[in-house]
Amino acid sequence: MLHEIIPLIQSVEIESDGEVTLARALAYELQNKYDAVVCQGVLYLYDSGIWHKVERDSLLSAIQAFNGLTWLVDEKVKTVKLSHAKVMGIYNSLLLCRELLDDSFFDEIPNGVCFEDCFLSIQDGKLAVLKHSPNHKATMKIDQNLPRDPQRVVPTSFLSFLDELFRGDPDAAEKVVLIRQFIGVCLAGCATDLQRSLLLYGAGGNGKSVLLDIIASCFDPSTVVSSSPSRWSEEYYISQLHPSSARINICSELPEQSKGSSSETFKQIISGDYVTGREAYGKPQTFRPTCGHIFAANSLPSAVSGDYSHGFFRRWIILELKREFTKEDSRRSPKEIRKSMEPERAAIIVWCLRSVSKVLETGEFTLPKSSEDVFSQWKEETNPVADFIASCAEISESYEKFAYVYDEFKDWAMSAGRRSMSKIAFGRRLKECEIKMRRESTGKAVALRMKPRTEWLDFTHH
Repeated sequence: MLHEIIPLIQSVEIESDGEVTLARALAYELQNKYDAVVCQGVLYLYDSGIWHKVERDSLLSAIQAFNGLTWLVDEKVKTVKLSHAKVMGIYNSLLLCRELLDDSFFDEIPNGVCFEDCFLSIQDGKLAVLKHSPNHKATMKIDQNLPRDPQRVVPTSFLSFLDELFRGDPDAAEKVVLIRQFIGVCLAGCATDLQRSLLLYGAGGNGKSVLLDIIASCFDPSTVVSSSPSRWSEEYYISQLHPSSARINICSELPEQSKGSSSETFKQIISGDYVTGREAYGKPQTFRPTCGHIFAANSLPSAVSGDYSHGFFRRWIILELKREFTKEDSRRSPKEIRKSMEPERAAIIVWCLRSVSKVLETGEFTLPKSSEDVFSQWKEETNPVADFIASCAEISESYEKFAYVYDEFKDWAMSAGRRSMSKIAFGRRLKECEIKMRRESTGKAVALRMKPRTEWLDFTHH
């Protein structure tokens, strides 16, 4: 929008060249031509259905257009002469104009997607076609018109691709539903309402990359980011997830082990809790992320942060892709598949949005049985205490002495090649596994019944 702001500045009638005076004159003109807001230190202008973020360097460049403007004082012509310091002063003053300032502007964004000709909203469990409005707070627009008959449109090529992807899986239909639902909530801007991330898991050559490319193509490219949780300890990477900038985060190579960010930060971002980030040269921004997160990995990640709590694990949905297309003689190339989806882009978007209402109503995604099985296996393998419970004990109404269970755990860990831990850590891990504990006259006790050693010692050697 730089080419529009510069003529606007050059037409401003000024009365002095004070930094605050020039900033307020610019703010007045921006409000007249656009709806304008400054949120978290960034200027946004509304035009043609969406709010456009004005980048710092673009705004600084535009402000230089004040240089050389004239005004009269006692019939003498005065001329604006700008220095770098003065340009920065005007810029900082503009971002503090009380008429524009609203740091919570993007905290509540209506669910829906902006098309060229309308805003497709999700209201009371139905899709509603609305005229463009700044109140929709849209920062993403699909550069196509809404398809005719949006309640019935079906992306046949995309469905055919998904059928190929999951062919032979007993729960293939549920996997398709999950993909549809997850894309839908990301498009609608309500992914964090469900507080889950999606992990595409499987060996190479199974179609993950092609699927991710198709999903990314459903979004405005400017709202697709690629940010690994391993970088979320750095505020500059967190700022990429601001709701005005990110609608979906697609990380195609999730590292098996990631020590960069704390599990607390991960949970905050996936759940849409308040986090703080900072853009280059900007002030810290506190905001609620709203984007969805899709990760891909050839092997399941390790919880190296040491968080084995239900709160950490419940943020993950694992979708396993089992086919190996590289071993098949007759197969389409990824380029051919992606090209075949291009005419269906708008249809895919609307088809996915139609699934959102049910997800929001139930508060849950449709989970394939294979996802639950892989998830349980991953949780046990990652968490030594969960693995110990599954291998050596059973949840029980009766209680065993905590000291006895801990001794059994140490012996099992040595036999199974798992790392042992202190009594305090072991007790904490039991609580994270939702094992009840109580204090008795003889000391602490846990709601577990230990299996005979002959069973689990034999088990560890298989």
